[in-house]
Amino acid sequence: MRLPIILLIVAAFILSENAFGSDTLLVAVFNYEERIKSIAEDENGRILATFLSGLYEVDPQTGELMILSKDFNGELFFLDSLYAIQKNPDSEELLERIQEKVSRDQIWLSQLPPSDHQSTLYVATDPLGNIYVASNFHIYKFRIQNIFRKVLTVHSARGLILKDDTLYCNTYSGLFKGRENIDFEIIGGDVFQSPEGEIFASSGSYFYKLTESGKEEIELGTHLSNWIKSQNRNIIRIQQLSDDGWLIGTDKGLALLTPDTNLIVLDSISIEEILPVQGGFLLSTSSDLLFMDEHLQTTSWNLSGHHFNQCISHGSSLLLATNQGVFSYSTSEGILKPVLTQGIDGKPLQIMSMLKDDHGFLWCGTGAGLYRVDLAEYSFSHYLTTTEFNKRSFFKSGGTMYMGAINGVYCWEPSNFLGPLTARAGHAWSSKELPTFSRAWFLAHPYSLAIGTMLLVSIALSVALSARKRNDLKHSEESSTEDLLPLPERFDQFIDQNISTVTVQSLCDHFGLGKKELYFETSRHFRKTPGKLIRDKRQELVLQSIQDNPDLTVTELALLVGYSERHIHNILDSAGFPDEKST
Repeated sequence: MRLPIILLIVAAFILSENAFGSDTLLVAVFNYEERIKSIAEDENGRILATFLSGLYEVDPQTGELMILSKDFNGELFFLDSLYAIQKNPDSEELLERIQEKVSRDQIWLSQLPPSDHQSTLYVATDPLGNIYVASNFHIYKFRIQNIFRKVLTVHSARGLILKDDTLYCNTYSGLFKGRENIDFEIIGGDVFQSPEGEIFASSGSYFYKLTESGKEEIELGTHLSNWIKSQNRNIIRIQQLSDDGWLIGTDKGLALLTPDTNLIVLDSISIEEILPVQGGFLLSTSSDLLFMDEHLQTTSWNLSGHHFNQCISHGSSLLLATNQGVFSYSTSEGILKPVLTQGIDGKPLQIMSMLKDDHGFLWCGTGAGLYRVDLAEYSFSHYLTTTEFNKRSFFKSGGTMYMGAINGVYCWEPSNFLGPLTARAGHAWSSKELPTFSRAWFLAHPYSLAIGTMLLVSIALSVALSARKRNDLKHSEESSTEDLLPLPERFDQFIDQNISTVTVQSLCDHFGLGKKELYFETSRHFRKTPGKLIRDKRQELVLQSIQDNPDLTVTELALLVGYSERHIHNILDSAGFPDEKST
């Protein structure tokens, strides 16, 4: 009864971003019957792996193993050179460097199936830049791929449209058609395509229609023209009406232009977006979100305090891009909730442009890179980290996203972030030096490998879910009182109570979080990674303890927080304490 459900779950996992995402391509999966102890590259770029049965060189194309030593079955790490370790190293500095590498390697955890999640991953890199991630009984071979393309390199890309597969872009260097600058005088405004395929553009206080011979200025009339030029207003949004009229959005107000009349609708506020909706328009402005009906009567949504740049429908809610982050607004309940307000560095995010794809993700161009938000759980990924995006600069065509930045126009296909795991897997191999399994059954049917993989993963996933459920039940019975506290206080309490033994993994286990979720929560609440949160608390305890009781020895302080004595000396030296303590 449960098997079809399990297969559906596994299929959904294989097609999900949790199985495969970011900017990597899974090239091959090498399977082994013996558990992998470690993997590393040597100075020549060879990929080496250790098992209980010895040390092997891994063929990067096939995954075949060639025995190098049956005597060594310890751990391998490549730092400045290759380190082979049978037990914990005597060098405290080497241990710290290894721990730093292990922490960096954890980023690859999000690329692996749940059945392969474990506390320690081992990562190696070959001379071609391929990444090999060893976990349990598999080595995954990844290749970094550049899935963001800069289709136009210009100064400050603004309005964007795509007509007949040709990109029109209004920039501060002029109006571009493809890579050709077709008009140096049209700069920094909007671009609009009418249902008939005509192209219109704004530039400063002017409004143009593009023609085969150049451009044709749209007459604004004396009243509207004087209003725009009186305060040096810039036309930043243009929206055509059904009766040949136009809504003209400026950085200091909104006007109506028709063949019969010119009318000032709103004054002083910046009109960032004019979104057609049922019964009128939704206006994103510098002071509030406004609804304007067909009679040009506006109604405030009373969301003052935010500068709204854009809004997107999401179910029964609206996703709002503001200068203080992304918010979700329930139109039925009138409740505004934060979705993404801080960047990976903990600083407030200014959301310039947003696009929602067909896979449940929201792409946010910000002043500090591109963020992709999983709308199911509000976790995020960060790309193009040094790129500053512009307001009102986005376009979606089929499965392709376009977004303008101060250094050009980027495009990408969200589907590239969702590659199926099994479809991209290479051949599976076992070493002849290790106990092998028969591959005949897997070759009996072209789909057998995928089905077999799904069955194996489903069993592992079912066992993991059962264990997780038992652990959650036990955890809920033991910590019902703790669960009443806010999450930051629960983090503090658990770390304080387990200060000498707490690890990132123990935090994940205790709170039932994956490492990606844990990093998100600690970044959001403390603006720190989990490891830094633990280190800072240990350092605070060391310094507070020595201030409260100067007679404490280094040995006692080390036992108190679970550090080595050398580490305690470093903390005391950095804080200016005299290094006179006896151990």
